[in-house]
Amino acid sequence: MIFDALEAESIPPMYLMITQGMRTLKFKNRGTFFLLANNKSVRSVIEITSRVAREHFPLRVFTKRQDAIEALNSYLERDNLRTQQRENSAR
Repeated sequence: MIFDALEAESIPPMYLMITQGMRTLKFKNRGTFFLLANNKSVRSVIEITSRVAREHFPLRVFTKRQDAIEALNSYLERDNLRTQQRENSAR
């Protein structure tokens, strides 16, 4: 999941959006949460939330959209390899 908060300038509206999305973060099969944010306060709040939330979720933070997309692609490739290896070993 990629959360683009590059244009978020204040925490309250942005935090409401993330708390509404917590239902999605509760799924056990979710992967890493990719955050795009320039504002240090926004980044800090999400980083703290990822660590203390009952539904702890892995988080990677980026300030550039392209960097996040590249990291996501790499993550998906690794996940694909793991899936293929599991399928091959099950045969």
